[in-house]
Amino acid sequence: MPDRVRIIGSYLSPYVRKVLVCLHLKGVPYEIDPIVPFMGGDRFSTLSPLRRVPVLVDDGVTLADSTVICQYLEDRHPEPAVYPRNVADRARARWLEEFADTRMGDVLWKSESAYSRVPPRKRLAIEK
Repeated sequence: MPDRVRIIGSYLSPYVRKVLVCLHLKGVPYEIDPIVPFMGGDRFSTLSPLRRVPVLVDDGVTLADSTVICQYLEDRHPEPAVYPRNVADRARARWLEEFADTRMGDVLWKSESAYSRVPPRKRLAIEK
């Protein structure tokens, strides 16, 4: 087993940060291999066919998708548990995770996109 898990991604990505929180809570050592989301060459496309971050590389296992990575970490390192042990509670936690990844992500991306179209001189009024 290698000393550290490798995470390919950017600290700017909330999905990368989700995986890093999981790694931190479980005490799993990791290293970041920084890459700009949606960028990278053919090698990155092989690791992440949708060209999204994060990507986990761990002892011959390569996974792309923050939810799948967190579930893998939960199975590979069961203690301490990040997800609830109770089946119904775990299902609710997974629903909240999915909601945060999709619906909340859509809202955040859209609001950031709308904000970026505001002329700089008007941004100051919004920020105050």
